[in-house]
Amino acid sequence: MWQSGSQGFLWMALIGLGCLTGCSRSDPAPALPVLKIDPARVSVSGVSSGAYMAAQAHVAFSTRIHAAAMLAGGPYGCAQGSLDRALADCMKGTPAPDVAALIARATTFADAGQIDPIAGLADDPVFIAHGSSDPIVNNIVSQAAIAFQQGIAPTAPLQVSLDQAYGHLWPRSQAGNCQPDAGYMADCGFDMAAAMATALEPATASPASAPPSAPGKLLVFDQNLKPELASNAKLDDAGFLYVPAACEQEACGLHVIFHGCEMNREKIGDAFAADPDWHRQADARHLVLLYPQTVSSLMPLNPKGCWDWWGYTGEAYDQKHGAQLQWLDAVFLHFGLTEPN
Repeated sequence: MWQSGSQGFLWMALIGLGCLTGCSRSDPAPALPVLKIDPARVSVSGVSSGAYMAAQAHVAFSTRIHAAAMLAGGPYGCAQGSLDRALADCMKGTPAPDVAALIARATTFADAGQIDPIAGLADDPVFIAHGSSDPIVNNIVSQAAIAFQQGIAPTAPLQVSLDQAYGHLWPRSQAGNCQPDAGYMADCGFDMAAAMATALEPATASPASAPPSAPGKLLVFDQNLKPELASNAKLDDAGFLYVPAACEQEACGLHVIFHGCEMNREKIGDAFAADPDWHRQADARHLVLLYPQTVSSLMPLNPKGCWDWWGYTGEAYDQKHGAQLQWLDAVFLHFGLTEPN
């Protein structure tokens, strides 16, 4: 999911040049449908770069996002706008992220109104996971994420999962050899979606053993909700939305899932969004699942289609006015999820 150094990013950029400059755009996807979303049940999760993105979204929009889960990621603001720091402190853990400095940075942003008030995090459930066999992101990084959460929101419910033997991948519930496929997903006999959903939605019903009588639908939607962001946000033209049958009529929760590097539509199609583990949770718990999609680029340098957690979209990447977070804000407004007065 990650390349281990700056030279790796450059190498991947060169070999990916043909696709990045020659791949054609498809016809516009249908518009994001209008659905009833319960503002008290909005949450985010992510894996790898998506974990960092989930942390950024949660801290920046703490008055509208009420729970977050991160797999193989570190604390909010870890890279502080530096790719070198991202590759060292925030992946290898050498040196370890300075948690006290990151908490102070977030507090300064909140005081300036660049992110929502820190108090918005006080009672939000958080789940932090890390595979014990992960060779890419050091366990030190996830430990720093735990320390950040404990320091910035000491009263918030926190669950961790650090002892499951999988690597840098998305583990699925089906039994297998736990070796990643081309989309960095693997059959490990461990249901990560269930672990996250249970932590983030403890009050809702878990899936029954039998499949639902009316399963939901995986839809493609037009991501151009805010066209003026297109050049900076580096998002695909289309994303994915899973809508349980119940959510076509009643108010449901909204869970935003951020893919990892090289797990986007451009690279693997709908493989990550179509995985049934999260769908089972969504059908049972009445959760709409939103899967935003990035694209790879050479300028700025992001050949693997990662979410921006080091600043390739601009200095405000982890603040409310960052390009990708502005897009997420547009999604919230589409569903009537406005900032509290």
